[in-house]
Amino acid sequence: MTAGVALAGTVPGAAPAAGTFNVKTFGAKGDGKANDAAAINKAITAAFDAGGGNVQFPSGTYKVGATIHLKSNVLLQLDAGSTISATGSGYDKAESNANDKYQDYGHSHFNDAVIRGDNVTNVGFIGSGTIDGAGKLVTGDKVGSGKSDKLISITRCDGLTVNGVTLKSGGHFAMITNGCDNIKSDHLTIRTANNRDGWNVISAQHVTITNADIQASDDALGFKSDFALGKHFQNGDVTVTDSKLSSSCCNALMFGSASPRRTAASSPTSTTRTSRCPVPRRPSRSRWGPANAAATSPGSATSRKSTSRTSPVPTPVVRGARRSGASRATRSRTSRSTT
Repeated sequence: MTAGVALAGTVPGAAPAAGTFNVKTFGAKGDGKANDAAAINKAITAAFDAGGGNVQFPSGTYKVGATIHLKSNVLLQLDAGSTISATGSGYDKAESNANDKYQDYGHSHFNDAVIRGDNVTNVGFIGSGTIDGAGKLVTGDKVGSGKSDKLISITRCDGLTVNGVTLKSGGHFAMITNGCDNIKSDHLTIRTANNRDGWNVISAQHVTITNADIQASDDALGFKSDFALGKHFQNGDVTVTDSKLSSSCCNALMFGSASPRRTAASSPTSTTRTSRCPVPRRPSRSRWGPANAAATSPGSATSRKSTSRTSPVPTPVVRGARRSGASRATRSRTSRSTT
């Protein structure tokens, strides 16, 4: 599927400083055996302390058995032949969240990620290497201690670049961003049809995505708003062009999310709600309800322009509704989301 959107003006973030910090200089082995997480975090800290730069991953497989922490003005540069590969344990514990009744577990907790960034500026991923969950990440809500359900989790960010890299087997999310503005992505590849979502872009402004190629089981590329961060965010000025998106059970391209029922619990009011997809091994059975059709962009879409408006605070989730789904792909030349 190719999705396209025309953006009225972009707001690029400042580029990090030009220094390059090779992770092997800081002790990384890249042999597919050693846990290189500590060495990678040392390289990121050194780049940050120097005012910014690129943390370079030469060709090799870098096992990470602990969470990698992004810092401002630092890009991870994955050279050809390089892979950051997840393990099955050692990751940060999911933080508590008083607002987790307004969206599901994966959308409410961010720390339990392979790569984590919060309150950062001008960060990202460049090059032609791979970040791989390696079948080790959790796809459901029961994320045990030391486990991870997402490859990349970034919140409260201004200036995010994601160019050229490949994300594989991402668990619940190959990438989730929330409260991030000024996002630019070109030639991003995601292969997570054996897991769940591709990229959830939540509560974002000034987003330009070009030449993406995303295959997911659940939603390939989703633009949403929720209350996971406990505040209202502006959304809009989003462009997606010349991109191929596909989903085997839910939505190739989504605007907002839906749940078939609403609880009677007191909560902020919204038309945006979060829902769940089946585990990937059973792609024909979806937990999406009938409300999905009105709130999202499923199946094939060929409209030249679409406008989606969502309020910034979601309704609490009711889990467990089901609906069968089929393989879905979308191609569109020009569409637009504004709020």
